[in-house]
Amino acid sequence: MIRVGNLDVSIARRKVYEVGVPIDLSSRALELLLMLVEANGSLVRKSDIMKAVWPDTVVEENNLYVHVAAIRKLLGDYRDMLVCVSGRGYRLNFETQSIKSSGIEEVVSTSPIRKFAPPVSNTTLFGREKALTDVRSLLQQYAVVTLVGAGGIGKTRIAVEVAHKLSRDFCDSVLFVDLAQLTEPTTVRTIVSEAMGEVETVGISGWRKHNAAMHSMLIVLDNCEHVIEAATRCVENLIATKPGVRVLVTSREPLRAQGEVVFRVEPLDIGPIGVFSDVPPLPSSVEMFLDHASCIDLRFGRDAASVRRISRICQRLDGLPLAIEIASARAAVLGIEALADAIGDRFNNLSGGHRTALPRHQTLNATFDWSYNLLDVNEQKVFRRLGVLHRPFDISDACIVAADSEMTEADIVDAICGLCSKSLLADDVTRTKREHRLLETARSYALLKLEDNGERGVTEQRCELLEYGKSHRAPRVQLNCVPPRRI
Repeated sequence: MIRVGNLDVSIARRKVYEVGVPIDLSSRALELLLMLVEANGSLVRKSDIMKAVWPDTVVEENNLYVHVAAIRKLLGDYRDMLVCVSGRGYRLNFETQSIKSSGIEEVVSTSPIRKFAPPVSNTTLFGREKALTDVRSLLQQYAVVTLVGAGGIGKTRIAVEVAHKLSRDFCDSVLFVDLAQLTEPTTVRTIVSEAMGEVETVGISGWRKHNAAMHSMLIVLDNCEHVIEAATRCVENLIATKPGVRVLVTSREPLRAQGEVVFRVEPLDIGPIGVFSDVPPLPSSVEMFLDHASCIDLRFGRDAASVRRISRICQRLDGLPLAIEIASARAAVLGIEALADAIGDRFNNLSGGHRTALPRHQTLNATFDWSYNLLDVNEQKVFRRLGVLHRPFDISDACIVAADSEMTEADIVDAICGLCSKSLLADDVTRTKREHRLLETARSYALLKLEDNGERGVTEQRCELLEYGKSHRAPRVQLNCVPPRRI
């Protein structure tokens, strides 16, 4: 792999990557880029380019300029690396050197590398003081700490804050690796190696250090759920070969890696259910709502009636930070009353997250789509069918509501366990039993999916039979019995 600015070029595979993600480059532009890379900084004449890229066709030089422009666009801040020598040809302004290690040739580029510093956040973090303290404490005791929670609950925000606070403890050796854009699990190892400033040696386990003095390091692996197995293997290899490394992971489910401890990120405080106070101290969800709305419109109202309405909205949004962030932006434009009316159809009305956010964090619907699409078929079935249950439920309730001819009871139990692991079900634990429930936002999404799959009617009938059986304390089978004939 050869580094060209922000791109990684594999001549053998004839592929180009950016942050480990394959780039869809036209065949002509790819051929041109490979020629320039193979020239190793030497000039490639226009005539040679034209013969190689268009071997059987006579074309104007304008065609060449189009592909040169495409490559420069991909290079972004490194566009000046592609140099045009007027009237003669093109060259890449970089040098490479080959290193032989264990019989395997590696190529190291001297062009600038990407930075992996934690991003800087200029927003206030509400209601996370205890979480920050707990995570920092866990990182002192365990090699791997995974922040687990539903999409939009604030895992990345907590990880970034912890990384900044621990930068001094780790002598500023704190790396932030975002895996959100990766589509190939095999590239996880590559991007982590790059972040550590090390060359990945194909076929050899472990990493070879370039800086022997770097013995203490914190690596934040953000958004691991879609490459969970590759991330797990990478993390286990890291902690096995580098005792001084600590890894902070964010994911919607645990890695289940050796040496891992799981920290479940909870929603923001919403106060007692059904109680809408306007007296300080306000719940952290309400404080966040007011802060974000005021940033959009300084005239945003903080009167007692508005604060009580905001408290009600935050409870309906389950204290989910992403939902509150989007809702507060809408409230600053529509007003509190209009927003309260729109919450019932939250998946159509709550959109417009930060422009620079990941696409799945710009609308509430996209956030849940991301999680839903990562489920297997049985987990999807059970999740959407559980949407008809308004109250906490146990495994037996779930089996009645979610049952069909294709799933056994064991399949449903496995799906329930998977949904809990992937942060789509919340637990209600009492002294005598453990029950589960869908938060209101998740339940609204499940009902939409149930409707889309044409299953709402029959699933609601099962739910009605379940409730009837509970209220009458009657065996379920009696509900379908033929009534006795009158004599």
